[in-house]
Amino acid sequence: METKTKRNCRVQKLYDMLMGEGKHGHYEAMFHIVRIEVEVEREACAKTCDRLAEMMEGGAGEIEPGGRLRQAAREMRSRSPNQPI
Repeated sequence: METKTKRNCRVQKLYDMLMGEGKHGHYEAMFHIVRIEVEVEREACAKTCDRLAEMMEGGAGEIEPGGRLRQAAREMRSRSPNQPI
């Protein structure tokens, strides 16, 4: 699991890069970073659903609960306008 410090360092580097390019103002850069972070977290949640579905389908043979988790993962991914990073 990523620590707050690691996440903050990653976000700060991305912010510095965007501001260094000179293509974004402060608020544009921050909104861009927030969107990226939300998409990354959403994809991580979808992957967790996929892993849980695999465990449920493979272990007890219960396809229905795993199918619901896979549907949840698809719905999470569909909410992202861009491909996961």
